[in-house]
Amino acid sequence: MQATRHRGRGELTHDAAHGGKGGLVMAMVMEQQMFSIGEVSRMLDVESHTLRYWEKEFKDFIKPRRVSRKNRVYTEADIAVLRKIKELLTVELFTIAGARRQMYLRTASGF
Repeated sequence: MQATRHRGRGELTHDAAHGGKGGLVMAMVMEQQMFSIGEVSRMLDVESHTLRYWEKEFKDFIKPRRVSRKNRVYTEADIAVLRKIKELLTVELFTIAGARRQMYLRTASGF
């Protein structure tokens, strides 16, 4: 399984930080592994359209980033939430509304 890698960057120039002129640039680069909807679909054994539906129904919990207008990418944290949603729906047999309530309760209590 190949993951798509995306980087987030936060840069602070010495000039901007100190109001001076010079060439010192301090850069902090955070690297986080991101996964396409197809990759997540295969990982969770759930159809892509189901993931899109869950994204709508659980919008307070799942917020994939968009790398283009059409393409979503999911973090490992998003995938953990999706696993929990799948468990609530398929193992614990909650309805969508019931699973959403459980997610709110678990989030409020620290999961």
